[in-house]
Amino acid sequence: MKKNYNYFLLATVSVATLLVIAIIPMILNNDNSITVQSMKSEKSSDGHLMQKSESRMNKKQSMIQKPDPRMNKKQSMIQKPDPRMNKKQSMMQKLSMNKYKKSQMINNHKIGMMKIYDLTGIKVIYDKDKNVKINYITPNSNAENVNIELNDTIVSINNTSLSGVKSIDIAKLIYNSNNQTIQMTIERNGKKFSVILKI
Repeated sequence: MKKNYNYFLLATVSVATLLVIAIIPMILNNDNSITVQSMKSEKSSDGHLMQKSESRMNKKQSMIQKPDPRMNKKQSMIQKPDPRMNKKQSMMQKLSMNKYKKSQMINNHKIGMMKIYDLTGIKVIYDKDKNVKINYITPNSNAENVNIELNDTIVSINNTSLSGVKSIDIAKLIYNSNNQTIQMTIERNGKKFSVILKI
């Protein structure tokens, strides 16, 4: 609690000092501009003397406007972010990005599964080995009329292997089929065979 109070006190003093440093030159500039204008407006026989007084005025102004180097150090101390906070913020950003990516992957997976079902009448799941298994066939659909059964594994579609392929990509593969049929290689009880499914 004391540390927070010390930082707060240091920040308050620094802000007050900055305000004083910013306001005093403005006040002096206004006063100096009035005196310089009055000196210029006076008709002096010695123009050389008038230039000296103006140069003295400019030196005073420049002395007042120069920032205190110690103040800059204090300002930099106040303005430097806490490196631990940056690490925490970057970790939070990474976590939120990971959550976003995971939610996108889940959404893409769900969309892919729905598209596969819409296009073929077959619902599929992935087993623990990432194989595509049939777990539902729509009654009275084209898929039911060909030689497809529950728990069959779909090895490939149109000679493209499905090992490691995401559901959204399987749906794209089916959708982008040139004709209205797809050739599926099915594995059942260790035996592989091909079926042609209308979509």
